[in-house]
Amino acid sequence: MTDLLVQVGADAGHIFALTQEITTIGRHSDNDIALNDATASRFHAQILCNDQTCRIRDLNSTHGTFVNNRRAEPELELTPNDLIRIGATEMRFRTGETTASAALHFAPAGEPYLDERSIAFSLPISERSRESLSKQHLQRLASVAESLQSVFDLDELLGALMDMLFDIFKPDRGVILLRDETTGDLIPRVKRPRQENQPISATILKKAIDGHIALLISDIAGDARFNAAESILAQSILAAICCPLVCRDKVLGVLYIDTKSHLLTYQKEDLTLLNIIAANAAIAIDDALLVQQKLEAERLAAAGLAVANISHYIKNLLTGMSGSTQLIERGLENQNLPVIQEAWPILKRANDRIAGLVRDMLTYSRKREPELEEGNLNDLLKEVYESQTSRAQLAHCALVLELAENLPNSFFDSKGLHDTLLNLVGNAIEACEPFPGSQITLRSGYNAQTDNLWVWITDTGPGIPENIRKRILDPFFSTKGSRGTGLGLAIARKTLEEHGGHLSVDSQEGQGATFKIRLPRTGKPGNAPA
Repeated sequence: MTDLLVQVGADAGHIFALTQEITTIGRHSDNDIALNDATASRFHAQILCNDQTCRIRDLNSTHGTFVNNRRAEPELELTPNDLIRIGATEMRFRTGETTASAALHFAPAGEPYLDERSIAFSLPISERSRESLSKQHLQRLASVAESLQSVFDLDELLGALMDMLFDIFKPDRGVILLRDETTGDLIPRVKRPRQENQPISATILKKAIDGHIALLISDIAGDARFNAAESILAQSILAAICCPLVCRDKVLGVLYIDTKSHLLTYQKEDLTLLNIIAANAAIAIDDALLVQQKLEAERLAAAGLAVANISHYIKNLLTGMSGSTQLIERGLENQNLPVIQEAWPILKRANDRIAGLVRDMLTYSRKREPELEEGNLNDLLKEVYESQTSRAQLAHCALVLELAENLPNSFFDSKGLHDTLLNLVGNAIEACEPFPGSQITLRSGYNAQTDNLWVWITDTGPGIPENIRKRILDPFFSTKGSRGTGLGLAIARKTLEEHGGHLSVDSQEGQGATFKIRLPRTGKPGNAPA
């Protein structure tokens, strides 16, 4: 049976069976799984299952679909015990394999407890002496330690760790289990082979965890006490190594490998090596968990700040709309057309701002592939220059165009890039308006070495204080009060990054500002320097 167990959200505790090839999820009642979650999109995601795999596909939802905090863009393959997040709802993906594997944290009743006759070697986790290791094992250990230090994404870290275990120890099976902080259960996070349903001895896991020891179990198939009726280990397994993952006296999980090969025999040196690897891995996993918690806290804090900023902005608009609505109602009652004519523009302006806010939020939240067309960046800059010259004159500013000659054609999304340039020039005019006589210059150029085009928008206005400059590209950060949503520059940066480009700001207070754009000529992501 394959199903989804809702662990967090209004539907917590519900189990939804996945019995169809395609299962739709969302807040609308027409979905196969209709969630009581206002933050989910009407039709948020699909789960597509066949005889071999299940995949989750995002349906261009507003807030995205996440699997183990990794965004489905547009889809990801699911593995047992994956945590799916849709809006404020978190669900555990479970299969028959999941159910069997998830109950590995205690010895099943009737299984004989291991004693010294079954354990070839054991090491306390504090025993990390490298003196007994061969030169080859020491080289492998150094490589593993170096690799683990540079990875902070938990799923990537566990996958890389399992790859290294298979490369070094050549087992038939391997599993990395991590302890669920809420339930205390050991949950398989990475398993090789992925479709392997053969169980693992809960007895071995319990002894390793309770005793904080690494175990080498040898010749299990030859042990008369472990027969099919008594032990889940009696399946021709000839050797197994089990090491707990412990950091700061806290058990994070377990590493387990085993083999059925008569040509491969694990020795005490292998146990020593895996014990040291487990110690290094535990530190790396703990660091990755801390990074994950920090990122989640920052995400929630950013979401809270965004909601507060949006609420404040909309509240100001609604206050103006409420006053205008009252005046219009009074004018209608008294048939006073002048009053209606006076109040209507205020109401319309507030309505347009709310519509603009919604449009900007959708633009910022959705990942978009730019529609690349061949063109010349100078032509786009000329259009912006011509459309903003009158506005600059009204603000008593000079708008100057300095375009590179023979600028090569490039590939870009004309509308997206036009909106970005218009936003940057418009911001410069607003900043310079209180300083008559300021100048705003639009420059273009091409770097043949990097195959990147560049645009600089420079003004001689008031400049940007350092504390503001550091945050000016962040979403929902605005210095315009009720006149701005704080999404304009964030959208501009997002648009350029979707092109594979980059936006940066150089400014000092009192010395003007320069917004610098870098774009790959080919329009392919990854070519623009950071």
